[in-house]
Amino acid sequence: MKNRFLRIWICVLSLAMCMQSLYSQNDFPSLELTQLPCDGTSDASTRSLMETAIILSGVDVQSTQAQNVLSRYDSLSKKVCSAQYQKMDSATRAEAVLTLMYDQVLSRYQLPQSSIVTMFENGTYNCVSSSVLYACLATDAGLTVRPLKTTGHAFCQVNINGSWVTVETTNPYGYNPGERKYVSEDPNRYAVVEAKVYRSCTVCSLPMLVSLIAQNRASVAKEQGDVTSSVELMLLRVSLLQNASRAEQNEALDGFLTACNNYAVNDQRKNNYVRALDWLILCKETDSCYWSDTLQSVYDNTLFNQCADYLNAGKWKDASDFLAEYKTYATPSRCREIEVLVFTKYVESTVYAVEPDQAIAFLNEVKTNPLASEKVAADRIKYLLEYSWLHKINAVSKTDGYLAAVSAADQALKALPKNAAITRSRQSCLDNYAVQVHNTFATTANSGKYTEARRILDEGLANYPQSSVLQRDSRTLRSMGY
Repeated sequence: MKNRFLRIWICVLSLAMCMQSLYSQNDFPSLELTQLPCDGTSDASTRSLMETAIILSGVDVQSTQAQNVLSRYDSLSKKVCSAQYQKMDSATRAEAVLTLMYDQVLSRYQLPQSSIVTMFENGTYNCVSSSVLYACLATDAGLTVRPLKTTGHAFCQVNINGSWVTVETTNPYGYNPGERKYVSEDPNRYAVVEAKVYRSCTVCSLPMLVSLIAQNRASVAKEQGDVTSSVELMLLRVSLLQNASRAEQNEALDGFLTACNNYAVNDQRKNNYVRALDWLILCKETDSCYWSDTLQSVYDNTLFNQCADYLNAGKWKDASDFLAEYKTYATPSRCREIEVLVFTKYVESTVYAVEPDQAIAFLNEVKTNPLASEKVAADRIKYLLEYSWLHKINAVSKTDGYLAAVSAADQALKALPKNAAITRSRQSCLDNYAVQVHNTFATTANSGKYTEARRILDEGLANYPQSSVLQRDSRTLRSMGY
């Protein structure tokens, strides 16, 4: 028993090593979660959030570039924690934090610019990068902050004396939109940021706000055709939010699954079906959470497309082998559909490769196969039976004559009652027989052999009494006294 257990484990380990080798050869993105400075909980420190934001911006947190950013952030954090800011009332302090950001960091809005590092280095920002900075600094300043996000925007709110006040971080005058902000001592010079009401606006955690950096960068990567980076960035988002609320975890996971789907579809569109399937298998086998109805559909369609390519090239055996190799994770209905198509192609290939009698015998035999009851297969078998019988009728007409071909057609109609094509073929054989008899009769009569001509006509009419051609010939000969 011990040796048997060992043998089983050797087999399992060998399989695992083979699968690992397969995936490594394909050089897929890693599906391992990353340990980040922020653990995703709502009470995460602003320093850990900023470090995580740097990583999500694509920079090693230990690099000189990252340390320069953190140094500048620490300087700003120290400033908002100073007595100068702490003696301000909460409303003044909340606005002062926004002003400080524009004095020290922000200079130019740029829609796709979510990177915290780029923001500190050249002052360009968007709603996400500026909201992350504001949320962290305002929290450092002792304010209660809550981020909000919509489909295409992010901003913050601060709690001022029990009421939530909006901060549009993309504008230096964005504290409490709708309120006049005087830009000089001249009372006629002021700015007003429009107060907007966003549909589907939801409050989110600070880690969720930071995770939007990865989401935005993943979106840009996808638009540029870099599906690998898109997967990696969306997995970073999953890593960050693994300890967040269930709703935020699910949102991050859904985004990641979409990136996984795009990765597979990208290979599928290039006809790299094997690679697409191997990638999807890796997703499913890594974690059951890394699977969805959409990924299942892509898997099924990719498997179908590869098998269809084989079948279109006449390679039904290759299609059958490929299905056997990859059917494990396909839905039973899709497998059945492909099995029917492979079976149908196998039947078709066999029929076209043999003589009619062999084809007819083969088709009658395969009709007992359970797959033959499926409509696609049943219709094709019916067509192939018709084709084989027609082929036989034609062959018999050439070797044994038209009457023998009519007999073959009668056999065919027993197998395929009321078949229009076979009925027409039978009639064609009779008409050709009548023409053949007429020609023989005419040659004989023209030679003056009228008695022999009568015999030929009588025999012909006995075989085909409905022939108008032979009936006319018979009347003509009778008028001559024969």
